[in-house]
Amino acid sequence: MFTELCDGYTHSIRLFFVVFWIINVLILMNIMISIVLDLYGNLQPEIEAKFKEQQDIGAIYKWLEPIEKNKRKKLLTKRLKKVQELER
Repeated sequence: MFTELCDGYTHSIRLFFVVFWIINVLILMNIMISIVLDLYGNLQPEIEAKFKEQQDIGAIYKWLEPIEKNKRKKLLTKRLKKVQELER
């Protein structure tokens, strides 16, 4: 039945379908990418602020790390002295 309706135009129908499909895919893909980029553009300042906050927290931890190591050393030496005094 389909071949009777086409009556020899099968190549042009296939070509139309392929071209229609490719154009639609490209347009829909373009719309999807533009939506994603627009959402990212709107959220970018928030993302950068959060990233800067995490960098600042990391810098504070790096700054505090030697202090905490010294405190640990002091606590360990105090405990060691107590143990040595108890042994005497």
